[in-house]
Amino acid sequence: MYEITPEGRAIFVDNPIGRYAIGDRTRDLQTAADGAVTLHLQHGPPAGERAANWLLAPAGCVSCSGPTNPKSH
Repeated sequence: MYEITPEGRAIFVDNPIGRYAIGDRTRDLQTAADGAVTLHLQHGPPAGERAANWLLAPAGCVSCSGPTNPKSH
């Protein structure tokens, strides 16, 4: 299980898609043939199908951290 929130914020701003976190339980999350997931954390929406994996981020710089290979932890 995983979940990502911009900068680990506990207070969220209303956004046009009503999404405040993205994770393995996110409806319609798109995966690659090998099961990999590409997430798009950005201020503006990505084009086309990539929008399914979009989490609105605040304008400016966003910091994310975590294991690069969850299976190794």
